[in-house]
Amino acid sequence: MGTEAPARLEPGAELFEAAQYAVALEFFNSVSRGSDGAWIDYFVGRIHLQGAEVDEAIGRLQASTEADPQSSLFALWLGEAYVQKIDEVGLLKKLSVAKKARTSFERAVELGPRDFEARRALVGYYLNAPAVAGGGREKAVEQAMAMMKLDTAQGHRLMGRIHVEEEDWQVAAREYRLAIDAGDRSSAAYYWLGFVLQQSEDWDSAFEAFESSIQADAGNLASYYQLGRTAVFSRSRLDRAVECLSFYLEQPPQRGSPDAEHAHWRLGMVYELQDMDSLAAAEYRKALALDPTHEDARKALKALGST
Repeated sequence: MGTEAPARLEPGAELFEAAQYAVALEFFNSVSRGSDGAWIDYFVGRIHLQGAEVDEAIGRLQASTEADPQSSLFALWLGEAYVQKIDEVGLLKKLSVAKKARTSFERAVELGPRDFEARRALVGYYLNAPAVAGGGREKAVEQAMAMMKLDTAQGHRLMGRIHVEEEDWQVAAREYRLAIDAGDRSSAAYYWLGFVLQQSEDWDSAFEAFESSIQADAGNLASYYQLGRTAVFSRSRLDRAVECLSFYLEQPPQRGSPDAEHAHWRLGMVYELQDMDSLAAAEYRKALALDPTHEDARKALKALGST
């Protein structure tokens, strides 16, 4: 099998990518399995994982890897499910579950040595796992170097990931710039460059990187959010921040991006910097309506003298 879902499953795949998980689940549960059972198990497993139903996710993703043991994609996401399982088990079981995650990630890389996402997941595992579970920085660097031999740009992105984990922002920025110079003009490459520049408080360069990320893929909502966040930190380009955060809030939720309550909170901060207190208060109230436990929004609203 390839890395793209069969054509007859595309409607469900599109629903999944649009974060319409309930409707996507209904689709995959209603369609006949035929020869595409592995793909159906994969998507249903991903939906369960998104809903924090980890045991169900592992069961379906195991089924997908058993049906197609040559799929790097299926092995990768089985590993991701095991990573989530680590937080659910007691101390004595964590090591065995972690080793299952590592085995799945290593298998994904073995099956797809040029697959950036598989390498990224394995690098992340090595960086975060203790030595007793097979972790270690040297192993992470080895993976980045191996990737660099196959794809220079992607290898530099992985090195950037390693330095992000170490909060070595200047070196991380250098690696992401090298990735871009080597030909990776993806939205993700510019996004991560913007993120590390933001951490370095190089505001103008961060703005430029996030704008480049948006230009490369206008659908990458995280870049709109981070541009707004940069505006708050730098107290500059506030009008552009209002545009970006407002656009962000108008779009359907996107996997991996901050929840809407955080965007309302950030937008409130921008309005406050513009001395538009009534608009700021309205955004803080929207954040609290979505998440009554959002303490930052509550404190900001109280500081304005509003309730």
